[in-house]
Amino acid sequence: MGIVLREQDLSAWSGRLPELAERCVSAGIDHLTVGDHVSFADGHGADGLIQAAALLSAHPAVSVQTGVYLLALRHPAIVARQLATIALLAPGRFTFGVGVGGDDPRELELCGINPRERGARTTEALHCIRLFMTGLDLEFHGRFFDLRGAIRPAPAVPIPILVGGRSDAALVRTGKLGDGWLALWVSPRRYAEAVGVIESAAANAGRSGVRWQHALQLWAEFGASAEEARRRLATTMQAA
Repeated sequence: MGIVLREQDLSAWSGRLPELAERCVSAGIDHLTVGDHVSFADGHGADGLIQAAALLSAHPAVSVQTGVYLLALRHPAIVARQLATIALLAPGRFTFGVGVGGDDPRELELCGINPRERGARTTEALHCIRLFMTGLDLEFHGRFFDLRGAIRPAPAVPIPILVGGRSDAALVRTGKLGDGWLALWVSPRRYAEAVGVIESAAANAGRSGVRWQHALQLWAEFGASAEEARRRLATTMQAA
């Protein structure tokens, strides 16, 4: 079980991340999840991989996951280098959760990305990253990227990739390119259906024997009573 640390949470612990990490480890939290935005809503955000690196360096037993990193906003070669560096410094302690974003189209436009192309761009970039993570020479010519070169060294311990999203396109992306699905706001029935779609997409892509690492992100709140906790949670979710 992990917890999500929002931008304001990490800001409140600025300069004291080792203490925060120690408290989480001592409480039995097995991973910390951080978000990612370049410029969300009124310009706020925090880079997901920088947050992850800071937390990984704060405690040797902490594991971190991005939930989710907006891959469409970045070039895959740059992201692959960042991932390889994290894998070198904190092997086996990072999970790369990716998503397409789009809650604020202005964020994509600010980065020069057509919001309508974010899904296709994410899929192509993710495909390139998986190729880069092998450490082999890459020559790729796609719709969005023309790449020739390599990112070395390849991670000694592979970085798991979780794909977030509730659409069927996200599930197919998971089946083709992910190691698991990061679910959010889904019913038990939809979760079971989604796993079936993912496995079918994987089979169609010729992938077999995948050790799926599906995850479900839940929203929770605390209060003196269930009613108070429910009210506080509703306020938080409505403001998200």
